[in-house]
Amino acid sequence: MKYSRAEIISNDKITEGIYSMKVTAETESVKPGQFYMLQPRGELLPRPISVCEIGGGWLEFCYAVVGAGTLEFSEMRVGDEINLTGPLGNGFDMDFINKHKRVAVVSGSIGIAPFIEVCKRLTCEYECFCGFHGESYLTYRFVGRNALGTPHTKIATDNGVEGHRGLVTELFDPKDFDLILACGSEGFSKAVAQMCVKANVPLLISMDRYMACGVGACLCCTCKTVNGNERCCADGPVFKGGELLW
Repeated sequence: MKYSRAEIISNDKITEGIYSMKVTAETESVKPGQFYMLQPRGELLPRPISVCEIGGGWLEFCYAVVGAGTLEFSEMRVGDEINLTGPLGNGFDMDFINKHKRVAVVSGSIGIAPFIEVCKRLTCEYECFCGFHGESYLTYRFVGRNALGTPHTKIATDNGVEGHRGLVTELFDPKDFDLILACGSEGFSKAVAQMCVKANVPLLISMDRYMACGVGACLCCTCKTVNGNERCCADGPVFKGGELLW
């Protein structure tokens, strides 16, 4: 973990309410699935944002504008500086994942963000299932990276504007895969976890919880697990699905 001040390289609107920010950063120790705490100037508490992509000397964060802090992020310009703390959390174990033959990558809304870097590093066969409220985003970044061929990304939208009208959990059967990776809202995560438990298929799930400190001190992101209460920021955000208690 490191405190740093980063320069914004780009900060672009992807679709309504969704932005992509690239900043200068040291990236040697960053793992897919980890996150940073980004500090708004006008707010006391930083915001946890997962790493979307790791480049040579830069990091990309994709975020949804949901409050004052992320609204401030969306208004920042190229050349502005932002305070970062990270990398934080445990991330995805890519060596473990790539030992499996077929993997399903399942995301809900902005939960797609950490899987851009994850899918770059997959050497096993995989298929992506992405759920959105409305218009999709970032799915084109998976093109050409799938050993299964096309179509390899299936989309579900609440309003039916694209792909399947309904829930992304209606698009896949865990029993068709050796391992499931998931990230999204708590309701989405619970639904995927229950499907995987019923099918007896292992799951790695990146939990989305409100975090105030990001380092395990404030305990506001506590999750209930079979091992007792664990901190999403310090013990996660990636957990084995069977460990979580809903």
